[in-house]
Parts: sequence; C-alpha cells; structure tokens
Amino acid sequence: MLSVAQEGQRSIRMDRNGCIFLSGALVQELGLQAGSMAVLVSDEDDPRQWFLCIVDDEGGFPVRLKKRKRYNSKGMPEEYCYGAVFNCSYLCHKILDNVGADKSATFMLATTPVEMDGLKLYKILTSNPITRPDRKYVRKKDRTQMEV
Repeated sequence: MLSVAQEGQRSIRMDRNGCIFLSGALVQELGLQAGSMAVLVSDEDDPRQWFLCIVDDEGGFPVRLKKRKRYNSKGMPEEYCYGAVFNCSYLCHKILDNVGADKSATFMLATTPVEMDGLKLYKILTSNPITRPDRKYVRKKDRTQMEV
C-alpha cells in the first residue's frame, strides 16, 4: 500500500540491506540513548505479528543514534537527534517477506505497549505497511562532451 509516513509519527522502517531505522518521535518516547539495546520478537501463535522491545541486558542489538547539528532559536548550535538505527538482515528479510514488500517498508507502532514478563512490547502494525514506488534512475548527460 502506498502512503506517506509523516514527520513526528512513531514509525519503524526496514530495508533488504538489514537496516532498521527508528523515527525521532519513537526515540524520544522510548528514551533511547547511544548503546541502548533493541529486540524484535514475533508472536508464536501468529508469525505476522511483530513487537519492538528495549532491553537492558546484552541480548539485543546495539542502537546508534542519528544526530546532526542545527541552530536553535537563539542562534546557538545544538545537536538534534532525528532517529536511531540498528542492523539485522535476517529479521528484515523475514518481516518484509511476511508483508510482501520488495525493497523497504515503514510501519507504524501501536500507541500502548503490551507488558509481558516485566518488558514493554510495542506492537509493529504490519497489517498496513507503507511502501513507495521504485525510483527510476536517469543518467545525466555528460556536460564535458556536449557541443555548444
């Protein structure tokens, strides 16, 4: 399904290269910091249901924050976190195959987490993946060999 994920929404995007990107709004809500550990788990009864969980121990994937510098309203430079990334190509392929996405897909997350064994599991809404059409690459003309 074609749609657009808007800025400020809690979303997770994954591609066939194994890159899993968490939106800035989700990073703020979960309180992620550099080195936090993330886990993707599936439901044993329904393999199409997936959950995101942040764990304290070494059993997860280390999260890297994506930051850039910007200037605040007072003209002072500050660092701005626009998302977080972790990698696992096996899980990306498994989830994207489940939803039938070719290259990449973005998913929204449920607003309220499910608590299980003291962990908060955020449900990934895989029933409505957001995909976008392939971009066509058009080679630019070589300007050095053009006649004037």
